[in-house]
Amino acid sequence: MKHVLVIGIMVVALAAGVTRAQSPRSGEVQMKAAQQKAEVEGDLKGAIDEYKKAIALAGNNRGLTAQAWLRMAECYQKLGDAEARAIYERILREFGDQTAVAAAARGHLDNQAGTAAAKAMAARRVWDGPEVAEESNVSPDGRFVSYPAWQTGDLGLRDLVTRTNRLLTNNGYTDNQYAQGSAFSADGKQ
Repeated sequence: MKHVLVIGIMVVALAAGVTRAQSPRSGEVQMKAAQQKAEVEGDLKGAIDEYKKAIALAGNNRGLTAQAWLRMAECYQKLGDAEARAIYERILREFGDQTAVAAAARGHLDNQAGTAAAKAMAARRVWDGPEVAEESNVSPDGRFVSYPAWQTGDLGLRDLVTRTNRLLTNNGYTDNQYAQGSAFSADGKQ
């Protein structure tokens, strides 16, 4: 009976030691499980649930918590869910001291802003003529397009406002000289 009691105490002590040993690592283990689900299995919704569990198990480990929030936001972003933005903003508010994670969150927010701006832009044809070529170049203010006038070998300039063309050179293919490319000055005056 005495041996059974000693063995029972040893089993309880051993189990407590194993639990204590696993406890700090359980958040990390959960994090790996979430990454496995997201990256290998491609189950983003399941990964979000796993990241939530990792956050709950992380305790005072701010680095792990911030990393789990970031990965969860990336899953939401891949799913096209607006929740991603809210999480990125939360990371910046609450985990600014986690510099790498905060920088990644800021990058995602900046990228989302750039994507929204790109979607707001619309492409439209402003000029379509025989003069348009790969070598054409748009002025910094967007008003002019320089182009090689292949018929004469000269450099031409198209005014997109007045819709007129004019030649800037008058080579006429003399001495095998012809305009092929051009560039505007940074201030757009030349």
